[in-house]
Amino acid sequence: MEIMQRVKFLVFTIVSIIIVFLISQNANAQIWSGLNLVATISGVLCVFLVAKKDIRNYYVGVIAVSTYGLVAYHYGYLYDYLLNIYILIPVQVIGYYYWSNYKHDNSKRIEVAEIKYQGVIYLISVIAIILLSTVFYNVVSIQLKGSPSNLPQILKVFDAVTTVFTLLAQYMMIKRYAQQWVLWIIVNLGSIIMWIYFGDLNLVLMFTVYLIVAIYGYFNWNKK
Repeated sequence: MEIMQRVKFLVFTIVSIIIVFLISQNANAQIWSGLNLVATISGVLCVFLVAKKDIRNYYVGVIAVSTYGLVAYHYGYLYDYLLNIYILIPVQVIGYYYWSNYKHDNSKRIEVAEIKYQGVIYLISVIAIILLSTVFYNVVSIQLKGSPSNLPQILKVFDAVTTVFTLLAQYMMIKRYAQQWVLWIIVNLGSIIMWIYFGDLNLVLMFTVYLIVAIYGYFNWNKK
């Protein structure tokens, strides 16, 4: 039965990606607005399901990351685009398969894992190394090779920083660590600033709701 559920999820993922990409081809302003709205609604629902420790978040997550990735590309946030399309879509599949091994009996909800003290030190070290490396590379590449997009330099740094923290938060989410929510709070604050620049109220609202749900998720996942 569990194998069939996994196969259904894989088929759902493939079909959803194909549909989203076909819709985005030669999209006009109205279609981009529609994708923006889908990314907002599916993203909020996904984060809420994660906060509730519900494995069905990965179904909604497939739609959320694929639509948001294309919207990010449309606005010039290249790191966000690459992260969502080439990394977070496969992560949805990995996360679903991993979480399915830790569900409560006859339930869609999973058990929270305890992170060891050594693991905290390791993650902090990885964050510092990757973050500094990414920011340094981004700034240097701008100076030497020119800008990969028309964004101001500070927003490119924000784009890189939120990308790094998203990767680490996703890893901690797959591992079922409650500490993931600290990183999500940081990511959401940075993303709000990024989208305020474009005046995109849908995405500003989306990340504001993400922030509220992340705070709720932190307390819900840490309940004994």
